[in-house]
Amino acid sequence: MVPPVPSRARHLPTPGSALSQSSRAFGNRLQWFFGGDRRRPLPPPLRLVTGLGLLAVVGTLVLMLPGIGRGDPLSWNEALFTAMSARSVTGLATIVAAEDLTLLGQIVLLILIQIGGVGFMVLAVVVFQLIGRRISLLNRLALCNSLGLIDPGAILELTRRVLLGVTLI
Repeated sequence: MVPPVPSRARHLPTPGSALSQSSRAFGNRLQWFFGGDRRRPLPPPLRLVTGLGLLAVVGTLVLMLPGIGRGDPLSWNEALFTAMSARSVTGLATIVAAEDLTLLGQIVLLILIQIGGVGFMVLAVVVFQLIGRRISLLNRLALCNSLGLIDPGAILELTRRVLLGVTLI
């Protein structure tokens, strides 16, 4: 005689079930979206826009955390405007950073400004270098286009010079 199956186990997807197939399809879409599918990678301009959008969303969410703003946390529109302004280095703000942000908030804002000033694409090259991943030809061409370079080999030299300048300043 087979013992009864606990109630929670009845709802778990089995390898051939429709739920398992849909979760696998969702995972495949996420993998394609972030450029992991070798057959049809996400086009570089869309990757750039996606990365900048994610940076804006993460910056907004971090600026909305308790302990970032003095007194009350920043509202979503204040945090979004401040994060987007810092990322694009426009200098516009709806808040006064020295008065409305704690030290931690000012550090977060400084990091967002640095990422915006150094450039998102240069930061991507640095991250690829730090994790030991090679930059593909498709990515090099996209970087050359976004940075205004003619030679794809000049990317690493430009990155080194930018980081040296940022470190010295």
